[in-house]
Amino acid sequence: MTEEKTEISWDDAVSDGKFVKLLSDEPKELVIKEWVLEAVTKTFQGVETDEIEFKAVVIMEDGEECDKIITTTSNRLKKGLRKVLESKDPTIDTVKIRIMKVGEAFNTQYSVKEMA
Repeated sequence: MTEEKTEISWDDAVSDGKFVKLLSDEPKELVIKEWVLEAVTKTFQGVETDEIEFKAVVIMEDGEECDKIITTTSNRLKKGLRKVLESKDPTIDTVKIRIMKVGEAFNTQYSVKEMA
């Protein structure tokens, strides 16, 4: 039996994937829609915790169309997102935001601003 192999391009091999990644000191411009807050159970080092996760569909990343998702359980990032998104309707509105992450680990801070 001969197995057919699918050829994978180098572009596919080094693509960013399905999720948005926030890097320190690099602003990230996103256009998001259909955001939700969901109760999730996360496991870290064998310990389960119940958390609230923010999830949104990302249709543009840094000016380029995409089909990605942004998720976070970070309270600091959710607080920044809340200021921008709380008065908007996730089923109707599409929102352009800029997220700036500063610091690493327990010293991480986020700035979230709505863009025109």
